[in-house]
Amino acid sequence: MEAKSEIYSQGYRKWEGERKQQTPPWFLIGEAGLANLFESSGKKTKFFFFSLFLFYYLGCFGITVLRLQADNLRSVPAIAPFVEAFAGLNLDYPEIWWHAYMLANPTAAFAFIAMIIYGAQLISKDKAANALQIYFSKAVTRFDYILGKFFAIGLIMALATLVPSAIMLVTGLVVTPDFMKYISQAWYVPFIITAFWLLYTVTYGSVILAFSASQTSSTRTSVLFFGFLMVVELVPLLISKLMGASDFITALSWSDSIKGIADALLAQEAADGGLLFWQSVMVTAYTVAAMVFLSRRIEPVAVVS
Repeated sequence: MEAKSEIYSQGYRKWEGERKQQTPPWFLIGEAGLANLFESSGKKTKFFFFSLFLFYYLGCFGITVLRLQADNLRSVPAIAPFVEAFAGLNLDYPEIWWHAYMLANPTAAFAFIAMIIYGAQLISKDKAANALQIYFSKAVTRFDYILGKFFAIGLIMALATLVPSAIMLVTGLVVTPDFMKYISQAWYVPFIITAFWLLYTVTYGSVILAFSASQTSSTRTSVLFFGFLMVVELVPLLISKLMGASDFITALSWSDSIKGIADALLAQEAADGGLLFWQSVMVTAYTVAAMVFLSRRIEPVAVVS
C-alpha cells in the first residue's frame, strides 16, 4: 500500500481583516498619468524642459547666494561684476519679496505652457482609450479619479513653485550670515508659497481638466484651452472699450485675475481691494463652473451589447 504523505501545519492563518489596498487609488491614477506623460514626451521636449528648469533652479540658487553673500563676494574678482550689477536691487528686501521676484512671472508662463502640452492629455487620452470603463470597474470612485488628475497637475505645477522656493530657502539657510534674522524673515514663506501653488493648481487644473474631459484628442483640448484664454482676455478688453473700464469688467480676464490674486498673496496686501474682490469672485466662479462640468463628464463609457 502506498504511504500517505503527512501535512504539517505551517502556522498560516486566514486573514480576517478588512480587504483594502495600501496605496490610495487617486495616488496610483496620478502616478500613472504622469508616467504616461513622461513616456509620450519626445526626447527634444524632455531635453527642453530639463534644460529650462536646470537654468531656472541654478538662477534661484545663484541669486540667493549673491544677495546673502554680497559683501564677501565683492572681494572675488571673477564674481564682483555680477555682484555690482545685482546691487541695483535692494538686498534688504524680505525673503518673501525675493520669492515673488523669482516665482510670479515664471509660474504664470509655465502654467500656460504646461497645461497646453501636458494637462490637455490627462483625461482626453483616457477617454480615447476607453480607460474610464476600466477604472470604474475597480474600486475607484469619480472622486478618486478626479483627485488623481489634480494630483498630477499639482506635481507639474510644483516644478515652478514649490521646488524653486525650496531651493531658495535651503540655500538661504546654508549661506546666510545671520541665521536668526533669516529665520525670522523666512519662517512663513513655505505657507505663502503652498497657497500660491494651490491657487495655480486648482484654477488652471480645473479648467484644463474640464476641457480634457470633453474631448478624446489632446490636440483639440489644447486648441479649446487656448481659445478660452483668448476669449476671456479679449472680451473684457472690448467691453471696457465700449462701456468704460471698471473693476468688474477687468476681473473678467481669467488669467489676469489669477495673477492678480497671486501677486496680492505674495505681497501680502492688495494694491486695489475692490479689484481683488471681483477677481476672487470671478476666479471662484470659473473654477466652480469648470469643476461641475468636469464631474459630469467623468463617467464610465456605456457598454453596448
